[in-house]
Amino acid sequence: MTYRWFKWWTLLTLPLLISPFIIIGMLFVEAYVEHPGRILGSVPVLILSFMLSYFSLAHLLNSTEIDIEDELVTVRHGPLPWRGCAYRLRDCEEFRADKIYEGRFTSDGVRIRFVDNSFENLCYTRSREEAEEWARNLNERLFLFKKEDLSKKAID
Repeated sequence: MTYRWFKWWTLLTLPLLISPFIIIGMLFVEAYVEHPGRILGSVPVLILSFMLSYFSLAHLLNSTEIDIEDELVTVRHGPLPWRGCAYRLRDCEEFRADKIYEGRFTSDGVRIRFVDNSFENLCYTRSREEAEEWARNLNERLFLFKKEDLSKKAID
């Protein structure tokens, strides 16, 4: 299952992609024309502009992929490196289509309910219907895993 991060409003962040190059040009001019000692004060601004540029590029290009392999549910993001996560199926009770709250904003997505009744956001989806479909597919895989796990325990 794959979810693309791109939304129409991420096009508004396109100027952030070129901002590090503009700042590097300004630092070059400042170093050779004016006062080279002022460059150190501009380095934090350069670092911030690289971070914002990377976030912007990630939201334009990245997608999230969810896989269930062996005993793990893995969430990978790419093509730009981004922190993913993995959950043991043994700890999962159910996958549920739900609203994911981010401050004042909400998005449709899939959440995991664990055995201890805690919740974790798994991923975002484009619509409520897609979230329900993903949750249904993940719950089927979870049911098959638990059924297989119980049969292994019965054999032992």
